[in-house]
Amino acid sequence: MRKIKHYQGDSFDFHKKVVNSKRNTKENVDKKKRLTALLPISQNAFADYDAKFSRNILQTLTPIRLTKQEKEDCTGLYEFHSAVFTRLFDNLTTTNEGVDDSLCPYCTIGEASSLDHIIPKSVMPVFADHPKNLIPCCSNCNSKKSNVWFANDNWDYINLYIDDLPNKQFLFVDLAIDNNTLKVKFYIDNRNHIKENLFLKISNHYTKLDLCRRFEQCSNQEISEVATLIKNFSKCVTDAKCKEVILESSKQLQDEYGFNYWKAVLRAECCSNDVVYQFLKTK
Repeated sequence: MRKIKHYQGDSFDFHKKVVNSKRNTKENVDKKKRLTALLPISQNAFADYDAKFSRNILQTLTPIRLTKQEKEDCTGLYEFHSAVFTRLFDNLTTTNEGVDDSLCPYCTIGEASSLDHIIPKSVMPVFADHPKNLIPCCSNCNSKKSNVWFANDNWDYINLYIDDLPNKQFLFVDLAIDNNTLKVKFYIDNRNHIKENLFLKISNHYTKLDLCRRFEQCSNQEISEVATLIKNFSKCVTDAKCKEVILESSKQLQDEYGFNYWKAVLRAECCSNDVVYQFLKTK
């Protein structure tokens, strides 16, 4: 889980581009007329979203009263494979230095291949094409998310455009050797006293997206890489120096992908647990 950049342009201008990008079929001509008539309402709604986005209070947005046809028209504006949205996706997954950065921010496991609606389009159709309401994610995370986005006075997911992630560890991993096999168990814990509301949001995010189990499923490759590093380094340096080098690589991963990046947490624990370290040294 890591923060990423959000859309920097004018949100309402983006909306107008989406409306105008529709092919001039008979059906779309009628739809464009309805959406054009709706522009004053859409403009006010987009301005409200942007204002509350900047203050991180999107939960205070009120659904716009729309007819069934207007809801269908707004929802139908979003087509991931259309040029305007693929350009948005490319913009959001490219760094300012022009480097591809398409790792899914929700899970930091898979490659982003879609755009997720932060506020579901079924809940607020008017924001179906709002560029700050669309965030790159992998197909796995997108399929696990539901239309529930805010319940019991808290978000079900972290907004990785605007939520400040804590520089405190909340993701932990237990490693144990059983029958010559390394067992991995990820879990989250608030032993470092993260603010209660923020930790609840983090907990919801990890639970809804089944992240700890997914980290465990992907751990073998990372453990193999750590074992290779240990075997290679320990041939020419002391164990203490070897651990220092690998822990430094863990910190570099944290700098790039977030303080609680699962690979960094796993790598650090492989060195901190001397029984596991010695086990990997012989693998």
